[in-house]
Amino acid sequence: MIGTTPEPNENVVADDPDSLVVTISEKLAAERGVSPRELPPLNDYVNVDALASLFNSPGSAHLTTSGRVRFQVEYNEIQVDHDGTVSVRTLGAEPSPVETVQD
Repeated sequence: MIGTTPEPNENVVADDPDSLVVTISEKLAAERGVSPRELPPLNDYVNVDALASLFNSPGSAHLTTSGRVRFQVEYNEIQVDHDGTVSVRTLGAEPSPVETVQD
């Protein structure tokens, strides 16, 4: 499943770090064809609390931020969009840097 595309119901509340970690882990495990328990800890690659705090949840009383964050976990790139959409794709052999993109 290279370059999986998220379904609309797979969005998470972006400011809930537990929900975000579960969603990222499940998508990464699905991309690799393994159990989420077989993955390295996400905190080894990104501060998940900081990641979750970057975007406010849609419909909240706070100003909603737009943009996306991309980071790499070994040979996979994870992208988290401002609306909570999480996508995972497999990269080539070369690692890519952490990237933050604002729309």
